[in-house]
Amino acid sequence: QGQISKQEIITLKSLEGSKELASEVFSESSLREMANGMGMANVRNITTKRVVLDRWPGAMLEFIGDQQRLDITLTMYNRMYIVIYKNYMVFLQFQVGTIPSENARDFKKRISANIPLFRYVANSLVLQSQY
Repeated sequence: QGQISKQEIITLKSLEGSKELASEVFSESSLREMANGMGMANVRNITTKRVVLDRWPGAMLEFIGDQQRLDITLTMYNRMYIVIYKNYMVFLQFQVGTIPSENARDFKKRISANIPLFRYVANSLVLQSQY
């Protein structure tokens, strides 16, 4: 709502300021709105969770949605890790898509097989400029 003062900018760039901003940006309703705004149809199975990534406040958002690609509708599993670092919002996005002839059980198996990889990659995030 208007101009941001220099003091507000300094506060936002601090860990405490990022935590304060995260409490609003990463509310369950805001994350659900984000999932529904990703351009997919039939968004469902939304899960949200607050996390910490390399000391900074973050969130995990996962959901399933349908996406039209050419003449094929693909079901996509999405997992995002989002972190507020100073005046930046960093997104790590992972997806697993259906293969057109794949059944639901095999799709769930592929999702389960990839979740540990997604966690390892997100956990390896190092925001080097803070050190």
